[in-house]
Amino acid sequence: MEKARTTPAKHIFLDVVGFTHNRSVEAQADIVGLLNKYISGCLEQNKVSQDKRILIPTGDGLCISLLNFEDPYDIHVRLALSILKVLYRHNADPDIDESRKFQVRVGLSANTDNLVTDINDKLNIAGAGINTAQRVMDKADGGQILVNQTVYEDLRLRESYMGSFRSYVTTDKHGDEVRVHQLLRKDASALNSEVPGAFAQTKVEEEPQVPQEPELTQHIAYYIAYAIKNYPALVPDKGFHAENVAITLLYFLANDSVDRANVTELEAFYPKTYQTESATFEEQYKYYSEIDENLVWYFARIVRWPPQDYLSRYNNCFAKDSFGMNLYRAVNDHGKRKLKAEWPQIWEELELHKYTNL
Repeated sequence: MEKARTTPAKHIFLDVVGFTHNRSVEAQADIVGLLNKYISGCLEQNKVSQDKRILIPTGDGLCISLLNFEDPYDIHVRLALSILKVLYRHNADPDIDESRKFQVRVGLSANTDNLVTDINDKLNIAGAGINTAQRVMDKADGGQILVNQTVYEDLRLRESYMGSFRSYVTTDKHGDEVRVHQLLRKDASALNSEVPGAFAQTKVEEEPQVPQEPELTQHIAYYIAYAIKNYPALVPDKGFHAENVAITLLYFLANDSVDRANVTELEAFYPKTYQTESATFEEQYKYYSEIDENLVWYFARIVRWPPQDYLSRYNNCFAKDSFGMNLYRAVNDHGKRKLKAEWPQIWEELELHKYTNL
């Protein structure tokens, strides 16, 4: 007997809603072909190689099992959303025959399952993970993504998913209580956020909504960019004055960059930073560090906190000291990723790839 092998797996179970309803056999066959084509494209787009996946066709759907796939941690959600997005565009095409427009419903689960050899002598997977994904999917309507408790616990405290679930309580065939969670994303137009019909009469538990983090303004984007680029020069100095000097200098450098980027032919560019065109960053830092401490502190205080909220609105982008206070001269990985995503032109302008491994 073959020795049992197990692997951590993330399962995406989906099927076509109303597959046979008012559809010819030919239309059904076309839909299966289209679904396979779209899923293959999404797997490639999300860089899921063949050795990291097992595809299990179910007639009117498919189970995608991702094997020991931990980076990115939310690959199952990304893949499901990309499939819904492709189908959304497909259904919006006016040239597509109505009988060949279709929706899928999706169930996600994660579990350590068994790797087996099937009757065709091919690697396959079996276990509670697939069964759970199918049961969760059965509660969804078209365009919806439901997840089991394991996936929910893995994601709910992640920054990108806080406040992104609506929870329901149901019972399984044995009468045991089961919790199911619906993914809600304001940035995903293809995602159906209505309450699933299966839970229409069920108590809904809404997660507390996390305030949406504001997008970076051009000014704060330049501030963060200069903090990344000059991190080695800013870190050695410690203490409140060093922090205030760093805030002051970074603020003025950002201000000059914004003015330079937006100057017109009818305007002249007047830099505000000390010897912008000639001094090194270290020389500029030394100049501001020698200004009266009270003046630098007062300016930095205005910049940090209300009523201006220039920096405090973006606390999640900065590291913290041992007392939990933000260090506005040290950008964390979230701040770096946010800058690169929202202001790629500034990322390229300051050549920040040289200063970070992102």
